Amino acid sequence: MAFKVGNVEYTKSEWGKFYRAQFDRLGDEYKQVYGINSRELQDLFLKQLINSALLKEEVRRLGISVGDDAVKYEIINNMPGFMRDGRFDKDLLTDFLKKMNISETFFIEKIREELAQKVLVEVISSGNLLNNTLLEQITQALYSKREIEIYQPNIYHFDVKSGPTDDELQKVLETNKELFTVPEKRAVTFFKFNLEDADKVQEKISQEELENFYKERSYLFVLPEKRKFLKMVFADEKQAKLNYDKLTAGGDFVSLAKSLKQEIGLNSQAMSRDGFSEDVANIIFSLRQNEISKPIITPFGWCIFKVVDIVPEFIQPMEVVRKEIGRQITEQRCYDRYLKKIQGIERDITQNIPIEAIAASYGLKLQNATITFDIQKYDEKNILQNRVFLNTAFSIQEGVTSGVISSLPDSESFVVKVNKIEPSYIIVFDQIKDKLAAIWKEGVQKKMAVSVMNSVRERVARGEKFVEPGIKITKKFLSINSNKEFNTEDLLEIFNTPVNQVTRIFEAAPDEQFFVKILSAQKLSDTEIKKAAKQEAAKLNNLQDVILNDYFLHLQKVHKVEVYDISLPNF
Repeated sequence: MAFKVGNVEYTKSEWGKFYRAQFDRLGDEYKQVYGINSRELQDLFLKQLINSALLKEEVRRLGISVGDDAVKYEIINNMPGFMRDGRFDKDLLTDFLKKMNISETFFIEKIREELAQKVLVEVISSGNLLNNTLLEQITQALYSKREIEIYQPNIYHFDVKSGPTDDELQKVLETNKELFTVPEKRAVTFFKFNLEDADKVQEKISQEELENFYKERSYLFVLPEKRKFLKMVFADEKQAKLNYDKLTAGGDFVSLAKSLKQEIGLNSQAMSRDGFSEDVANIIFSLRQNEISKPIITPFGWCIFKVVDIVPEFIQPMEVVRKEIGRQITEQRCYDRYLKKIQGIERDITQNIPIEAIAASYGLKLQNATITFDIQKYDEKNILQNRVFLNTAFSIQEGVTSGVISSLPDSESFVVKVNKIEPSYIIVFDQIKDKLAAIWKEGVQKKMAVSVMNSVRERVARGEKFVEPGIKITKKFLSINSNKEFNTEDLLEIFNTPVNQVTRIFEAAPDEQFFVKILSAQKLSDTEIKKAAKQEAAKLNNLQDVILNDYFLHLQKVHKVEVYDISLPNF
Protein backbone atom coordinates (compact mmCIF):
# COMPACT_ATOMS: atom_id res chain seq x y z
CA MET A 1 0.00 0.00 0.00
CA ALA A 2 1.33 3.46 -0.95
CA PHE A 3 -1.01 5.66 1.10
CA LYS A 4 -4.46 5.81 2.64
CA VAL A 5 -7.04 8.62 2.61
CA GLY A 6 -9.85 8.11 5.08
CA ASN A 7 -10.75 4.43 4.72
CA VAL A 8 -9.66 4.17 1.07
CA GLU A 9 -6.32 2.51 0.32
CA TYR A 10 -4.19 3.32 -2.74
CA THR A 11 -1.72 0.68 -3.93
CA LYS A 12 1.85 1.20 -5.11
CA SER A 13 0.70 0.04 -8.55
CA GLU A 14 -1.93 2.82 -8.71
CA TRP A 15 0.62 5.39 -7.56
CA GLY A 16 3.21 4.15 -10.08
CA LYS A 17 0.76 4.25 -13.01
CA PHE A 18 -0.42 7.74 -12.06
CA TYR A 19 3.17 8.97 -11.81
CA ARG A 20 4.14 7.50 -15.17
CA ALA A 21 1.07 8.96 -16.88
CA GLN A 22 1.71 12.41 -15.41
CA PHE A 23 5.38 12.23 -16.36
CA ASP A 24 4.56 11.28 -19.96
CA ARG A 25 2.01 14.06 -20.16
CA LEU A 26 4.52 16.59 -18.86
CA GLY A 27 7.00 15.70 -21.58
CA ASP A 28 4.39 15.65 -24.35
CA GLU A 29 2.78 18.96 -23.43
CA TYR A 30 5.89 21.02 -22.65
CA LYS A 31 8.43 19.27 -24.93
CA GLN A 32 10.97 19.25 -22.11
CA VAL A 33 13.31 16.50 -20.93
CA TYR A 34 12.73 15.70 -17.26
CA GLY A 35 14.49 13.17 -15.01
CA ILE A 36 11.87 10.50 -14.34
CA ASN A 37 13.30 9.79 -10.88
CA SER A 38 13.28 13.48 -9.90
CA ARG A 39 12.46 13.88 -6.21
CA GLU A 40 10.69 17.19 -6.91
CA LEU A 41 8.42 15.61 -9.55
CA GLN A 42 7.60 12.69 -7.26
CA ASP A 43 6.62 15.06 -4.44
CA LEU A 44 4.53 17.19 -6.84
CA PHE A 45 2.64 14.27 -8.40
CA LEU A 46 2.09 12.58 -5.01
CA LYS A 47 0.55 15.81 -3.72
CA GLN A 48 -1.72 15.92 -6.80
CA LEU A 49 -2.88 12.34 -6.30
CA ILE A 50 -3.53 12.78 -2.57
CA ASN A 51 -5.40 16.05 -3.19
CA SER A 52 -7.56 14.29 -5.78
CA ALA A 53 -8.29 11.51 -3.30
CA LEU A 54 -9.17 14.10 -0.63
CA LEU A 55 -11.61 15.82 -3.00
CA LYS A 56 -13.19 12.46 -3.84
CA GLU A 57 -13.76 11.71 -0.15
CA GLU A 58 -15.08 15.22 0.57
CA VAL A 59 -17.50 15.05 -2.38
CA ARG A 60 -18.81 11.78 -0.96
CA ARG A 61 -19.08 13.23 2.56
CA LEU A 62 -20.95 16.35 1.41
CA GLY A 63 -23.23 14.37 -0.89
CA ILE A 64 -22.43 16.48 -3.98
CA SER A 65 -24.06 14.94 -7.06
CA VAL A 66 -23.80 15.74 -10.78
CA GLY A 67 -26.78 15.19 -13.07
CA ASP A 68 -26.86 13.38 -16.43
CA ASP A 69 -27.23 16.65 -18.37
CA ALA A 70 -23.94 17.95 -16.97
CA VAL A 71 -22.18 14.71 -17.93
CA LYS A 72 -23.57 14.89 -21.48
CA TYR A 73 -22.47 18.52 -21.78
CA GLU A 74 -18.95 17.61 -20.64
CA ILE A 75 -18.63 14.78 -23.20
CA ILE A 76 -20.07 16.75 -26.12
CA ASN A 77 -18.34 20.09 -25.48
CA ASN A 78 -15.02 19.22 -23.86
CA MET A 79 -13.96 15.92 -25.44
CA PRO A 80 -13.06 16.63 -29.11
CA GLY A 81 -11.94 13.04 -29.66
CA PHE A 82 -15.60 11.98 -29.81
CA MET A 83 -16.59 14.57 -32.44
CA ARG A 84 -17.02 13.82 -36.15
CA ASP A 85 -17.90 16.55 -38.65
CA GLY A 86 -18.68 18.93 -35.80
CA ARG A 87 -21.12 16.55 -34.06
CA PHE A 88 -20.86 14.05 -31.24
CA ASP A 89 -20.43 10.50 -32.59
CA LYS A 90 -21.53 7.71 -30.23
CA ASP A 91 -19.59 5.15 -32.32
CA LEU A 92 -16.32 6.94 -31.54
CA LEU A 93 -17.10 6.74 -27.83
CA THR A 94 -17.97 3.04 -28.13
CA ASP A 95 -14.72 2.30 -30.00
CA PHE A 96 -12.75 4.22 -27.40
CA LEU A 97 -14.34 2.28 -24.53
CA LYS A 98 -13.58 -1.04 -26.25
CA LYS A 99 -9.94 -0.11 -26.76
CA MET A 100 -9.64 1.03 -23.15
CA ASN A 101 -11.48 -2.11 -22.00
CA ILE A 102 -13.86 -0.16 -19.76
CA SER A 103 -17.65 -0.04 -19.61
CA GLU A 104 -19.76 2.97 -20.51
CA THR A 105 -21.17 3.02 -16.97
CA PHE A 106 -17.66 3.19 -15.47
CA PHE A 107 -16.64 5.94 -17.92
CA ILE A 108 -19.70 8.07 -17.14
CA GLU A 109 -19.28 7.63 -13.38
CA LYS A 110 -15.64 8.74 -13.63
CA ILE A 111 -16.74 11.90 -15.46
CA ARG A 112 -19.47 12.47 -12.87
CA GLU A 113 -16.88 12.07 -10.10
CA GLU A 114 -14.42 14.51 -11.71
CA LEU A 115 -17.14 17.11 -12.34
CA ALA A 116 -18.22 16.94 -8.69
CA GLN A 117 -14.62 17.55 -7.60
CA LYS A 118 -14.37 20.44 -10.06
CA VAL A 119 -17.53 22.01 -8.59
CA LEU A 120 -16.07 21.77 -5.08
CA VAL A 121 -12.78 23.41 -6.12
CA GLU A 122 -14.55 26.23 -7.96
CA VAL A 123 -16.75 26.97 -4.94
CA ILE A 124 -13.67 27.26 -2.73
CA SER A 125 -11.41 29.29 -5.02
CA SER A 126 -13.52 31.16 -7.58
CA GLY A 127 -14.82 34.71 -7.69
CA ASN A 128 -13.36 38.22 -7.57
CA LEU A 129 -11.95 38.67 -4.11
CA LEU A 130 -11.94 42.47 -4.13
CA ASN A 131 -13.30 45.17 -6.42
CA ASN A 132 -11.11 48.19 -7.26
CA THR A 133 -12.84 50.59 -4.85
CA LEU A 134 -12.46 48.24 -1.92
CA LEU A 135 -8.87 47.50 -2.93
CA GLU A 136 -8.04 51.22 -2.85
CA GLN A 137 -9.70 51.59 0.56
CA ILE A 138 -7.68 48.70 1.91
CA THR A 139 -4.51 50.12 0.35
CA GLN A 140 -5.14 53.48 2.03
CA ALA A 141 -5.47 51.71 5.37
CA LEU A 142 -2.40 49.56 4.83
CA TYR A 143 -0.03 52.27 3.64
CA SER A 144 -1.15 55.39 5.53
CA LYS A 145 1.10 56.26 8.46
CA ARG A 146 0.75 57.31 12.07
CA GLU A 147 3.32 59.33 13.96
CA ILE A 148 3.24 57.96 17.49
CA GLU A 149 4.89 58.09 20.89
CA ILE A 150 5.31 54.80 22.76
CA TYR A 151 5.39 55.00 26.56
CA GLN A 152 7.05 52.06 28.32
CA PRO A 153 8.20 51.70 31.93
CA ASN A 154 11.81 50.89 32.75
CA ILE A 155 11.26 48.83 35.88
CA TYR A 156 14.88 49.08 36.99
CA HIS A 157 14.44 52.82 37.66
CA PHE A 158 12.04 52.02 40.50
CA ASP A 159 13.82 51.67 43.82
CA VAL A 160 12.68 48.98 46.27
CA LYS A 161 13.73 50.12 49.73
CA SER A 162 12.77 47.11 51.86
CA GLY A 163 13.74 43.44 51.46
CA PRO A 164 11.53 40.33 51.28
CA THR A 165 10.55 38.11 54.18
CA ASP A 166 11.19 34.35 54.10
CA ASP A 167 7.47 33.77 53.59
CA GLU A 168 7.53 36.02 50.52
CA LEU A 169 10.56 34.16 49.18
CA GLN A 170 8.81 30.81 49.75
CA LYS A 171 5.91 32.06 47.61
CA VAL A 172 8.37 33.07 44.88
CA LEU A 173 9.92 29.59 45.07
CA GLU A 174 6.53 27.92 44.77
CA THR A 175 5.75 29.96 41.66
CA ASN A 176 9.17 29.35 40.07
CA LYS A 177 9.84 25.84 41.31
CA GLU A 178 11.08 24.54 37.94
CA LEU A 179 13.93 27.10 37.95
CA PHE A 180 15.38 25.61 41.13
CA THR A 181 14.71 21.90 40.58
CA VAL A 182 17.63 19.57 39.85
CA PRO A 183 16.29 16.98 37.38
CA GLU A 184 16.35 13.25 38.01
CA LYS A 185 19.61 11.57 37.05
CA ARG A 186 20.32 7.94 36.29
CA ALA A 187 23.63 6.09 36.28
CA VAL A 188 23.46 3.52 33.48
CA THR A 189 25.57 0.83 31.87
CA PHE A 190 24.93 -0.03 28.24
CA PHE A 191 26.31 -1.57 25.08
CA LYS A 192 25.29 -1.23 21.45
CA PHE A 193 25.81 -3.16 18.24
CA ASN A 194 24.66 -2.86 14.66
CA LEU A 195 24.06 -4.69 11.42
CA GLU A 196 27.32 -5.18 9.56
CA ASP A 197 27.79 -3.15 6.38
CA ALA A 198 27.65 -5.81 3.66
CA ASP A 199 29.83 -3.68 1.36
CA LYS A 200 32.66 -3.77 3.90
CA VAL A 201 32.45 -7.46 4.82
CA GLN A 202 34.68 -10.00 3.08
CA GLU A 203 32.83 -13.32 2.83
CA LYS A 204 34.07 -16.58 1.34
CA ILE A 205 31.34 -17.73 -1.02
CA SER A 206 31.71 -20.99 -2.90
CA GLN A 207 30.95 -21.45 -6.58
CA GLU A 208 28.19 -23.87 -5.61
CA GLU A 209 26.49 -21.24 -3.43
CA LEU A 210 26.66 -18.71 -6.24
CA GLU A 211 25.19 -21.18 -8.73
CA ASN A 212 22.40 -22.29 -6.39
CA PHE A 213 21.41 -18.69 -5.65
CA TYR A 214 21.38 -17.91 -9.38
CA LYS A 215 19.20 -20.94 -10.18
CA GLU A 216 16.73 -20.35 -7.36
CA ARG A 217 16.39 -16.62 -7.94
CA SER A 218 17.07 -16.18 -11.62
CA TYR A 219 13.91 -14.02 -11.77
CA LEU A 220 15.86 -11.30 -9.98
CA PHE A 221 18.15 -10.94 -12.97
CA VAL A 222 15.59 -10.84 -15.78
CA LEU A 223 15.81 -7.78 -18.01
CA PRO A 224 12.32 -7.19 -19.46
CA GLU A 225 11.64 -6.64 -23.12
CA LYS A 226 12.37 -3.07 -24.17
CA ARG A 227 11.43 -1.01 -27.20
CA LYS A 228 12.32 2.16 -29.02
CA PHE A 229 9.51 3.94 -30.81
CA LEU A 230 8.42 7.02 -32.73
CA LYS A 231 5.11 8.80 -32.25
CA MET A 232 2.95 11.56 -33.68
CA VAL A 233 0.09 13.26 -31.80
CA PHE A 234 -3.06 14.78 -33.36
CA ALA A 235 -5.87 16.87 -31.93
CA ASP A 236 -8.67 14.80 -33.50
CA GLU A 237 -9.27 11.36 -34.98
CA LYS A 238 -9.88 12.69 -38.48
CA GLN A 239 -6.36 14.12 -38.78
CA ALA A 240 -4.87 11.01 -37.18
CA LYS A 241 -6.62 8.67 -39.65
CA LEU A 242 -5.72 10.86 -42.61
CA ASN A 243 -2.02 10.66 -41.78
CA TYR A 244 -2.25 6.97 -40.84
CA ASP A 245 -3.52 6.30 -44.37
CA LYS A 246 -0.50 8.16 -45.76
CA LEU A 247 1.82 5.95 -43.71
CA THR A 248 0.13 2.70 -44.74
CA ALA A 249 0.36 3.84 -48.36
CA GLY A 250 4.15 3.85 -48.03
CA GLY A 251 4.84 7.24 -46.47
CA ASP A 252 7.96 7.69 -44.35
CA PHE A 253 7.16 8.28 -40.66
CA VAL A 254 10.00 10.75 -39.99
CA SER A 255 9.47 12.72 -43.21
CA LEU A 256 5.74 12.98 -42.59
CA ALA A 257 6.30 14.12 -39.00
CA LYS A 258 8.72 16.82 -40.15
CA SER A 259 6.29 18.04 -42.81
CA LEU A 260 3.66 18.38 -40.08
CA LYS A 261 6.20 20.11 -37.79
CA GLN A 262 5.69 17.32 -35.26
CA GLU A 263 8.14 16.20 -32.63
CA ILE A 264 8.65 12.54 -33.53
CA GLY A 265 9.40 11.65 -29.91
CA LEU A 266 12.18 9.09 -30.48
CA ASN A 267 13.20 7.82 -27.06
CA SER A 268 17.01 7.73 -26.84
CA GLN A 269 17.01 4.54 -24.74
CA ALA A 270 14.91 1.41 -25.12
CA MET A 271 12.10 1.36 -22.52
CA SER A 272 10.24 -1.50 -20.80
CA ARG A 273 6.46 -1.80 -20.31
CA ASP A 274 6.77 -0.22 -16.88
CA GLY A 275 7.85 2.99 -18.57
CA PHE A 276 4.37 3.56 -20.06
CA SER A 277 0.78 3.85 -18.99
CA GLU A 278 -1.00 0.52 -19.43
CA ASP A 279 -3.05 1.44 -22.51
CA VAL A 280 -0.03 2.81 -24.40
CA ALA A 281 2.11 -0.17 -23.35
CA ASN A 282 -0.50 -2.61 -24.69
CA ILE A 283 -0.29 -0.93 -28.11
CA ILE A 284 3.49 -0.46 -28.34
CA PHE A 285 4.31 -3.97 -27.12
CA SER A 286 1.85 -5.62 -29.53
CA LEU A 287 3.62 -4.20 -32.60
CA ARG A 288 6.34 -5.89 -34.62
CA GLN A 289 9.54 -4.03 -35.43
CA ASN A 290 8.91 -1.19 -37.94
CA GLU A 291 5.14 -1.76 -37.63
CA ILE A 292 2.86 1.27 -37.26
CA SER A 293 -0.09 1.35 -34.86
CA LYS A 294 -3.56 2.47 -35.77
CA PRO A 295 -4.55 5.82 -34.24
CA ILE A 296 -5.34 5.45 -30.54
CA ILE A 297 -6.90 7.97 -28.17
CA THR A 298 -4.68 8.82 -25.18
CA PRO A 299 -4.83 11.56 -22.53
CA PHE A 300 -2.60 13.63 -24.86
CA GLY A 301 -4.69 13.26 -28.03
CA TRP A 302 -4.82 10.81 -30.94
CA CYS A 303 -1.45 9.04 -31.27
CA ILE A 304 0.27 6.93 -33.93
CA PHE A 305 3.27 4.85 -32.84
CA LYS A 306 6.03 3.14 -34.80
CA VAL A 307 8.35 0.60 -33.15
CA VAL A 308 11.89 0.99 -34.49
CA ASP A 309 13.80 -1.44 -32.27
CA ILE A 310 12.97 -4.40 -29.99
CA VAL A 311 15.28 -5.71 -27.26
CA PRO A 312 13.83 -9.12 -26.18
CA GLU A 313 13.51 -10.17 -22.55
CA PHE A 314 16.48 -12.18 -21.33
CA ILE A 315 18.13 -13.46 -18.17
CA GLN A 316 21.50 -11.88 -17.52
CA PRO A 317 24.35 -14.43 -17.55
CA MET A 318 25.64 -15.49 -14.18
CA GLU A 319 29.09 -14.04 -14.86
CA VAL A 320 27.52 -10.62 -15.41
CA VAL A 321 25.62 -10.68 -12.10
CA ARG A 322 28.21 -12.64 -10.06
CA LYS A 323 29.17 -9.56 -8.03
CA GLU A 324 25.51 -8.73 -7.27
CA ILE A 325 24.83 -12.35 -6.23
CA GLY A 326 27.81 -12.21 -3.88
CA ARG A 327 26.58 -8.93 -2.41
CA GLN A 328 23.09 -10.34 -1.78
CA ILE A 329 24.45 -13.51 -0.16
CA THR A 330 26.76 -11.41 2.04
CA GLU A 331 23.91 -9.08 2.97
CA GLN A 332 21.71 -12.01 3.98
CA ARG A 333 24.51 -13.55 6.07
CA CYS A 334 25.07 -10.23 7.85
CA TYR A 335 21.37 -9.97 8.63
CA ASP A 336 21.22 -13.60 9.84
CA ARG A 337 24.16 -12.96 12.19
CA TYR A 338 22.49 -9.78 13.43
CA LEU A 339 19.23 -11.62 14.23
CA LYS A 340 21.12 -14.50 15.84
CA LYS A 341 23.00 -12.05 18.06
CA ILE A 342 19.75 -10.33 19.11
CA GLN A 343 18.13 -13.68 19.93
CA GLY A 344 21.18 -14.82 21.91
CA ILE A 345 21.37 -11.60 23.93
CA GLU A 346 17.61 -11.71 24.64
CA ARG A 347 18.02 -15.30 25.91
CA ASP A 348 20.92 -14.27 28.17
CA ILE A 349 18.89 -11.36 29.59
CA THR A 350 15.91 -13.62 30.42
CA GLN A 351 18.35 -15.95 32.23
CA ASN A 352 19.51 -13.00 34.38
CA ILE A 353 23.08 -13.11 33.10
CA PRO A 354 24.77 -9.82 34.11
CA ILE A 355 25.12 -7.19 31.40
CA GLU A 356 28.91 -7.20 31.87
CA ALA A 357 29.10 -10.92 31.08
CA ILE A 358 26.79 -10.57 28.06
CA ALA A 359 28.90 -7.79 26.58
CA ALA A 360 32.11 -9.76 27.16
CA SER A 361 30.74 -12.93 25.54
CA TYR A 362 29.90 -11.05 22.34
CA GLY A 363 33.00 -8.85 22.33
CA LEU A 364 30.96 -5.68 22.79
CA LYS A 365 32.22 -2.50 24.44
CA LEU A 366 30.52 -1.73 27.76
CA GLN A 367 29.93 1.97 28.51
CA ASN A 368 28.87 3.88 31.63
CA ALA A 369 27.12 7.24 31.75
CA THR A 370 24.99 9.49 33.93
CA ILE A 371 21.97 10.73 32.00
CA THR A 372 19.09 13.14 32.47
CA PHE A 373 15.91 13.66 30.50
CA ASP A 374 16.27 17.42 30.86
CA ILE A 375 18.34 18.17 27.74
CA GLN A 376 18.09 21.19 25.46
CA LYS A 377 18.19 19.37 22.12
CA TYR A 378 17.78 15.75 21.08
CA ASP A 379 20.31 14.19 18.71
CA GLU A 380 19.11 10.84 17.37
CA LYS A 381 22.64 9.84 16.32
CA ASN A 382 24.11 10.49 19.77
CA ILE A 383 22.83 7.62 21.90
CA LEU A 384 22.92 9.67 25.14
CA GLN A 385 20.63 12.27 23.51
CA ASN A 386 18.48 9.78 21.58
CA ARG A 387 14.77 9.77 22.52
CA VAL A 388 14.42 5.97 22.25
CA PHE A 389 17.44 5.39 24.49
CA LEU A 390 16.31 7.96 27.07
CA ASN A 391 12.71 6.69 27.08
CA THR A 392 13.99 3.16 27.67
CA ALA A 393 16.44 4.13 30.42
CA PHE A 394 13.84 6.22 32.27
CA SER A 395 11.10 3.57 32.01
CA ILE A 396 12.84 0.75 33.91
CA GLN A 397 13.55 0.35 37.61
CA GLU A 398 16.89 0.53 39.39
CA GLY A 399 18.90 -2.66 38.91
CA VAL A 400 16.88 -3.77 35.87
CA THR A 401 18.35 -4.54 32.43
CA SER A 402 16.28 -3.72 29.36
CA GLY A 403 15.71 -6.07 26.46
CA VAL A 404 17.35 -5.51 23.08
CA ILE A 405 15.98 -2.28 21.58
CA SER A 406 16.41 -1.94 17.81
CA SER A 407 15.13 1.55 17.05
CA LEU A 408 18.35 3.50 16.62
CA PRO A 409 19.50 4.88 13.26
CA ASP A 410 21.61 2.72 10.91
CA SER A 411 20.13 -0.62 12.11
CA GLU A 412 21.74 -0.19 15.53
CA SER A 413 20.51 -1.91 18.71
CA PHE A 414 21.30 -1.40 22.40
CA VAL A 415 20.82 -2.89 25.86
CA VAL A 416 20.83 -0.65 28.95
CA LYS A 417 20.87 -1.31 32.69
CA VAL A 418 19.93 1.30 35.32
CA ASN A 419 22.48 1.11 38.16
CA LYS A 420 21.30 4.02 40.31
CA ILE A 421 18.49 6.58 40.33
CA GLU A 422 19.01 10.05 41.82
CA PRO A 423 15.50 11.57 42.18
CA SER A 424 14.86 15.18 41.24
CA TYR A 425 14.94 17.66 44.12
CA ILE A 426 14.57 21.35 44.88
CA ILE A 427 17.79 23.12 45.86
CA VAL A 428 18.09 23.95 49.57
CA PHE A 429 16.25 27.20 50.37
CA ASP A 430 19.23 28.94 52.00
CA GLN A 431 21.37 28.33 48.90
CA ILE A 432 18.98 30.14 46.57
CA LYS A 433 17.71 33.00 48.75
CA ASP A 434 19.68 35.61 46.79
CA LYS A 435 18.23 34.43 43.45
CA LEU A 436 14.72 34.31 44.93
CA ALA A 437 15.19 37.83 46.30
CA ALA A 438 16.17 39.11 42.83
CA ILE A 439 13.00 37.60 41.33
CA TRP A 440 10.91 39.06 44.18
CA LYS A 441 12.46 42.52 43.66
CA GLU A 442 11.73 42.46 39.93
CA GLY A 443 8.11 41.54 40.68
CA VAL A 444 7.76 44.49 43.06
CA GLN A 445 9.31 46.82 40.47
CA LYS A 446 6.81 45.65 37.86
CA LYS A 447 3.91 46.35 40.22
CA MET A 448 5.31 49.82 40.90
CA ALA A 449 5.61 50.37 37.14
CA VAL A 450 1.96 49.40 36.60
CA SER A 451 0.86 51.94 39.19
CA VAL A 452 3.02 54.67 37.65
CA MET A 453 1.85 53.80 34.11
CA ASN A 454 -1.81 54.35 35.03
CA SER A 455 -0.94 57.77 36.42
CA VAL A 456 1.26 58.71 33.44
CA ARG A 457 -1.42 57.66 30.93
CA GLU A 458 -3.99 59.94 32.61
CA ARG A 459 -1.55 62.89 32.54
CA VAL A 460 -0.59 62.30 28.87
CA ALA A 461 -4.28 62.05 27.93
CA ARG A 462 -4.85 65.47 29.54
CA GLY A 463 -1.89 66.91 27.61
CA GLU A 464 0.17 67.58 30.74
CA LYS A 465 3.95 67.73 30.61
CA PHE A 466 5.85 65.62 33.13
CA VAL A 467 9.27 64.26 33.98
CA GLU A 468 9.35 60.60 35.01
CA PRO A 469 12.75 58.84 34.74
CA GLY A 470 11.07 55.44 35.03
CA ILE A 471 9.17 55.93 31.74
CA LYS A 472 10.87 55.49 28.37
CA ILE A 473 9.33 57.49 25.47
CA THR A 474 9.98 56.43 21.85
CA LYS A 475 8.79 58.45 18.85
CA LYS A 476 8.33 56.67 15.49
CA PHE A 477 6.28 56.37 12.29
CA LEU A 478 4.05 53.35 11.88
CA SER A 479 2.15 51.76 8.95
CA ILE A 480 0.13 48.54 9.01
CA ASN A 481 1.87 46.84 6.08
CA SER A 482 5.39 47.31 7.52
CA ASN A 483 4.57 46.54 11.15
CA LYS A 484 6.67 43.92 12.93
CA GLU A 485 6.34 45.25 16.47
CA PHE A 486 2.65 45.07 17.42
CA ASN A 487 0.13 42.27 17.24
CA THR A 488 -2.88 42.74 14.95
CA GLU A 489 -5.40 43.62 17.67
CA ASP A 490 -3.16 46.29 19.22
CA LEU A 491 -2.24 47.67 15.78
CA LEU A 492 -5.88 48.14 14.77
CA GLU A 493 -6.62 49.98 18.02
CA ILE A 494 -3.67 52.29 17.40
CA PHE A 495 -4.96 53.17 13.90
CA ASN A 496 -8.49 53.69 15.23
CA THR A 497 -7.33 56.09 17.94
CA PRO A 498 -7.82 59.81 17.03
CA VAL A 499 -4.90 62.24 16.82
CA ASN A 500 -3.75 63.59 20.23
CA GLN A 501 -5.51 60.73 22.02
CA VAL A 502 -3.95 57.76 23.83
CA THR A 503 -4.66 54.06 23.60
CA ARG A 504 -5.37 51.76 26.48
CA ILE A 505 -2.41 50.15 28.26
CA PHE A 506 -1.32 47.09 26.23
CA GLU A 507 0.29 43.92 27.56
CA ALA A 508 3.32 43.37 25.28
CA ALA A 509 4.36 40.28 27.24
CA PRO A 510 3.74 38.96 30.75
CA ASP A 511 4.33 41.90 33.11
CA GLU A 512 5.45 44.20 30.25
CA GLN A 513 3.20 47.16 29.41
CA PHE A 514 3.01 50.16 27.11
CA PHE A 515 0.54 52.68 25.73
CA VAL A 516 0.62 54.86 22.61
CA LYS A 517 -0.19 58.51 21.90
CA ILE A 518 -1.12 59.47 18.32
CA LEU A 519 0.77 62.60 17.24
CA SER A 520 -0.38 62.80 13.60
CA ALA A 521 -2.07 60.79 10.82
CA GLN A 522 -0.58 60.94 7.33
CA LYS A 523 -2.68 59.74 4.38
CA LEU A 524 -1.49 58.76 0.91
CA SER A 525 -1.82 60.89 -2.21
CA ASP A 526 -3.80 59.54 -5.19
CA THR A 527 -0.54 58.67 -6.98
CA GLU A 528 0.76 56.81 -3.94
CA ILE A 529 -2.55 54.93 -3.60
CA LYS A 530 -2.44 53.71 -7.22
CA LYS A 531 1.17 52.60 -6.89
CA ALA A 532 0.51 50.77 -3.64
CA ALA A 533 -2.73 49.25 -4.98
CA LYS A 534 -0.78 47.60 -7.81
CA GLN A 535 1.44 45.95 -5.23
CA GLU A 536 -1.55 44.67 -3.27
CA ALA A 537 -3.30 43.46 -6.44
CA ALA A 538 -0.22 41.40 -7.32
CA LYS A 539 -0.40 39.76 -3.91
CA LEU A 540 -4.10 39.00 -4.37
CA ASN A 541 -3.39 37.16 -7.62
CA ASN A 542 -1.80 34.43 -5.51
CA LEU A 543 -4.46 34.52 -2.81
CA GLN A 544 -6.76 31.98 -4.48
CA ASP A 545 -3.93 29.44 -4.58
CA VAL A 546 -3.26 30.12 -0.90
CA ILE A 547 -6.96 29.60 -0.08
CA LEU A 548 -7.03 26.31 -2.00
CA ASN A 549 -3.85 25.06 -0.31
CA ASP A 550 -5.33 25.89 3.09
CA TYR A 551 -8.49 24.01 2.10
CA PHE A 552 -6.48 20.87 1.30
CA LEU A 553 -4.73 21.16 4.68
CA HIS A 554 -8.19 21.31 6.26
CA LEU A 555 -9.30 18.22 4.31
CA GLN A 556 -6.29 16.30 5.64
CA LYS A 557 -7.72 16.82 9.12
CA VAL A 558 -11.22 15.72 8.06
CA HIS A 559 -10.01 12.66 6.10
CA LYS A 560 -6.88 11.26 7.74
CA VAL A 561 -3.97 10.82 5.31
CA GLU A 562 -1.46 8.05 6.07
CA VAL A 563 1.58 7.63 3.80
CA TYR A 564 3.28 4.23 3.79
CA ASP A 565 5.57 3.05 0.96
CA ILE A 566 5.69 5.56 -1.91
CA SER A 567 8.95 4.34 -3.43
CA LEU A 568 8.78 3.99 -7.21
CA PRO A 569 10.42 1.42 -9.50
CA ASN A 570 13.39 2.54 -11.55
CA PHE A 571 11.58 3.42 -14.76
